Amino acid sequence: MAESQTPSQVSGSRESLLFWFLGLVGRARRPLLICGFLAAVVSLVISLYLPNWYASTATVLPPRDSGFLGSLGTISTAIRDISPLRSLSGLSGRRESYNYLSILESRSAKEAVVRKFNLLAVYEITDSSMEKAIKELESNVDVIVADEGHVSVSVLDTDPVRAAEMANYYVEVLNKLSRTLSSQEAKESRVFIEKRYVMVLEDLKRAEDSLKAFQRRYGIYSLTEALSGKGLSTFVPFERVPELTMQYFRLQRDLEIQSKLLEFALPLYEQAKVDEQRESSVALVLDWAVPAEKKAKPKRSLIVLLSTLSAALLTLTFYAIWERVGELKRESPNRYAILRSVFRLRGK
Repeated sequence: MAESQTPSQVSGSRESLLFWFLGLVGRARRPLLICGFLAAVVSLVISLYLPNWYASTATVLPPRDSGFLGSLGTISTAIRDISPLRSLSGLSGRRESYNYLSILESRSAKEAVVRKFNLLAVYEITDSSMEKAIKELESNVDVIVADEGHVSVSVLDTDPVRAAEMANYYVEVLNKLSRTLSSQEAKESRVFIEKRYVMVLEDLKRAEDSLKAFQRRYGIYSLTEALSGKGLSTFVPFERVPELTMQYFRLQRDLEIQSKLLEFALPLYEQAKVDEQRESSVALVLDWAVPAEKKAKPKRSLIVLLSTLSAALLTLTFYAIWERVGELKRESPNRYAILRSVFRLRGK
C-alpha cells in the first residue's frame, strides 16, 4: 500500500510544477509572442468589421387602483377572485409585473414590433419568414422584472434611434394589449356576476312566495307565534305544532339567507358594470427609451484580450506536447514508434 505524501513532499511537487511551467514559458517565449501578436491583430481586424450595436431601455410600473375602484377595494378584490380570467386581472404589485412580462414576451407583441419596424428587411430575412424574424428579435430584446416591481424592456439594434423607438413601441403594445385583456376580463366578470345576481333574485322571490303561502295557510306571521302556537288555524291538530314551527323557522331562515346574498351580489354586480364601462389603467412610464450615445457591443478590447490569451494557451499546450514527443523519441524509441504508427507522425 502506497504511503500518502507528507506536506513537504506536496509543497515540493507544487514548486516543481511551477518551475516546470515557468521554464516552459521561457522556452516557448518566441512562439508565444508571435502567436499572441498575430491573434491580437487578427481579432482586432475582425472586430473592426463587426457592426456596432446600441442598447436602449424603457422602464414601466404597474398602475395603482384609483377613484371608485380604489374606494371599493374589497369589492374589487372579490370580483377579481371570482373572475374567470383572474390570472390576467389588473392587480398592482409583483403579480401585475409578471402579467406585463407575459404580454411583452407574447407572440402578439413580437409580431407587432416586427411589422412596425419592417424587421424582415432590417434582419435581411430573404424568405419573409416571421418565425426567423421573431427569433432574431428575441435575441435582441431583454425583458426584466425587478425585485422592486418595475419592468424594463431593453432593445439592441445597429441603429441607436431605432433601438429607442422599438423599446418605446413595446410600451405602446403593452398598454394596448393590457386594455384589450382588461376589457375582456371586465366583460366576463360582468356576465358571470349578472347570472349569479339573477339567480339570487329568483331564489329570493321563491323564498318570499313560499313563506307567504305558509303564512296564509297556517296564520303564522312571526317566529313568536310559531313557537307559542298562537294564531294557528283551528284546523291544525295540536300535535303538528312542533312540525309547523320548524317549517316556519326554515322558511324564514331561507328568506334571510337569500336577502344576505342579494346584499352581497348587488354591489358586485354594480361594480362589474362600472369596470366594464370605464377605461383600464395603463402602465406608468418611469423612463422612456432614448438613443444610446455609446455602443453596447462588440467590446473590442475584451475580444482582443480573450483571443490573445486563448492563442497563448493553445501555443503553450502544443509546445508542451511537442517537447514531450521529442523526449519520448530520444528516451524510448519503441514507444515513439508505436505513437508514430498510431498517429502517423513524421520524424524530426
